[in-house]
Amino acid sequence: YAFANLTALEEVVFPSTLQAIEYGAFYGCTALTEVTLKGKFTSVGDEAFANCTDLQGIALGKDLHRIGEGAFANCGSLTAIELPASLREIGKGAFEGCRELAFYTAPQTLTALAEEMFLDCVSLREVNIPSAVSVIPRGAFKGCVSLRNVNIPSNVGEIEARAFQNCRNLHTVKMELGINKI
Repeated sequence: YAFANLTALEEVVFPSTLQAIEYGAFYGCTALTEVTLKGKFTSVGDEAFANCTDLQGIALGKDLHRIGEGAFANCGSLTAIELPASLREIGKGAFEGCRELAFYTAPQTLTALAEEMFLDCVSLREVNIPSAVSVIPRGAFKGCVSLRNVNIPSNVGEIEARAFQNCRNLHTVKMELGINKI
């Protein structure tokens, strides 16, 4: 919680030597609007930017390996996120409650989604599951009420409970061969 709840903080310039932002470091910095993490940056800790309600943009560096639990939870102004190919781990609820998040891009090399990863992202409209993912976890897209289309590749063998619960505008789910358990 190094800079937690600094409600007037609008901008932070990170040095290229920064490798990690730890637990809750910028939690509740409600005026923070942009975050750029480049250089040797590898990890965003749990709740690092949670409740940064004015955060509109995130630029994640090409060396990022981990996004912690709730790292960007309740960042209500965030509209899009592009996950880098280097990403290996995403924590539970990483983008939970990002109410304006309409689009996300994930590399096809991403092997796992997290439980409740996009829980209550009410503006998310389309989901393309990366081809390396084998399980769509519990509650991953629960409450995404604007979700209309989901494409599930052949590598996915299981869709866990409540994965798409309350996605009441879901019109099309395309599943390729490979699903064994729903």
